[in-house]
Amino acid sequence: MENSPDRDFEDFFIKNQELVYKVIKGYILSDEDAKELTVEAFIIVYKNWQRVAKMQNPRGYLIKVGVNLAKKYRRENGKNISIFSLDENTPANTKSVEDQTFEKDKNQWLSREIAKLKDIEKQVIILRDLEGLKFEELSRFLSIPLSTVKSHYRRGKLKIIKSWEVQNGEE
Repeated sequence: MENSPDRDFEDFFIKNQELVYKVIKGYILSDEDAKELTVEAFIIVYKNWQRVAKMQNPRGYLIKVGVNLAKKYRRENGKNISIFSLDENTPANTKSVEDQTFEKDKNQWLSREIAKLKDIEKQVIILRDLEGLKFEELSRFLSIPLSTVKSHYRRGKLKIIKSWEVQNGEE
């Protein structure tokens, strides 16, 4: 028995909703706005589902739609970019105030540095480091050659390291 288009989309939604949310959240600060943009991205894909389902990389298309919505959101709302936040899985009361403050400062600094990267470097670092995707998966996902994915990742990381060295006088 063949799946209906609606069932195929439902499966696609279930498999990809968390990833799209995390990528969008990597571009904007607000959890609620990231949730809304995630829904909006899926609505856009659903409206074009017959065409999207036939694409070689529908997941990559979905991510591109989500990233474009996040960029539009930032432009229209003048919002700052936030890539990392304090680890929500670790209860605050298990960390000292100093550790919490240091972690918050570190995450804010890292967010600012990632925000300075080119969009493709930002996407690769978010998907690799936050989502744990392998380089081969990123290559297929973003529809770019493996060597290019690795280059963007390396370049982005080097920019962050260089900034750290400059800030801490280690140059």
